Amino acid sequence: MIGYLRGKVLSLLPESVLLDVNGVGYEVMCSGAAFANLSGVKKGEEGELYTYLQVSEQGIALYGFADLKEKELFLRLTTCRAWARNLRSRRFPPCGPPI
Repeated sequence: MIGYLRGKVLSLLPESVLLDVNGVGYEVMCSGAAFANLSGVKKGEEGELYTYLQVSEQGIALYGFADLKEKELFLRLTTCRAWARNLRSRRFPPCGPPI
């Protein structure tokens, strides 16, 4: 897992940031709060993000957050969505015989 990154900001777009961390460029999809925190950072200056690496059937994505509370909320929401998706896919038996 990649839980935190600090490095030089190479580019900053409303939806993502490219960070150079010791010569490796990480493209991170940013939350609004993370983008707001980095918006004052100029190219070449240091920025930091808490991150979550998501690996799924759709691919790999690296998400960035302003702080640990925001990351924790994201993880709770994704867990709830996964739980709801699993619940919808199950077929429940009838509660009893028809009357």
